[in-house]
Amino acid sequence: MGSAGAARRALQLALNHANGRKAFGHKLIHQPLMRNLLADLCVESEAHTMNAMYMARAFDRYYTASSSSAEDIETEKELFRIGVSVSKYFVTKRLPGFVYECMEALGGNGYVEDFPMARLFRQSPLNAIWEGSGNVIALDILRGHAALPILLKDIQQVRGSDSRLDAYVAQVEATVNAVRKDPLSLESQRGARNLVDRLALALQASILVRYGDKQIAEAFLASRIPSVEGSAARGANFGGYAVYNEALTDSILSRNMPVFEV
Repeated sequence: MGSAGAARRALQLALNHANGRKAFGHKLIHQPLMRNLLADLCVESEAHTMNAMYMARAFDRYYTASSSSAEDIETEKELFRIGVSVSKYFVTKRLPGFVYECMEALGGNGYVEDFPMARLFRQSPLNAIWEGSGNVIALDILRGHAALPILLKDIQQVRGSDSRLDAYVAQVEATVNAVRKDPLSLESQRGARNLVDRLALALQASILVRYGDKQIAEAFLASRIPSVEGSAARGANFGGYAVYNEALTDSILSRNMPVFEV
């Protein structure tokens, strides 16, 4: 949750700066390439925020489920336990690159200590280090492999809503089934990070499809969920995962633009 909040804070600073800074005769927020980058960052931030809120709900349902059956309470407990680990690994790992892109939008002012972005960037790796390094979390998820089917069942609540996501989740499920046969094998350990990355993307996509803004969910699927048709056109950095059309970009930026009360 802390990393999701830090991402949101960095994004707000970048959006506010772009809305006021002029370059080449126009505000940065009106420059096509900057708009695509900021829209991509908005999609990422919304996914992290929804992810954090969903895990908070799982925690709440587990600890307040006094009227539920013992089986339901145990399911919520396992969903929270494995879901938090997957989410923590992924969101904390994504944060430094995310904050860097926001800092770059501010230019040199983003780097110097007189502005808050520099502090956000300096602190961005902290949660991934303090809360267990990536390797530790990924191996811990292997040790908790018995809960992975519960996470997959939760993700699969959206089965049938999008063919791209269905195909992606099916591939992840096949990997999970293979890993569960021998979770501590050398092959399972080598592939732990790969598996957790894919689980996290599937989880965030599922949450957005169920509860998120429809346009944000579609943008996330188009830019983050691999497909045979679009894989060759997908870049490897923020702003390059997808090229959003102007109508979608405008909608994404409008719903994320900070509003200041006077």
